[in-house]
Amino acid sequence: MVSPNIMIGNELVDRALVSEKLHQDIVFLTDRIERLNRQRSPNPKIIKVYQDMLDTRHSVLNWINGHSPT
Repeated sequence: MVSPNIMIGNELVDRALVSEKLHQDIVFLTDRIERLNRQRSPNPKIIKVYQDMLDTRHSVLNWINGHSPT
């Protein structure tokens, strides 16, 4: 059974709150990447930075929810 709380540093935090924040970040980053890709001359370096951030959010969300990486 997965605990409702996780330790981040020295702080015990509600897993659901962290998960919700990660979901919000994922939605924002996905939208941002889509908007950048629609620009006339998208900057691949900036898109890569946002994609790396998105990949990290997905990894952390999977870890928090107890799923193994895909």
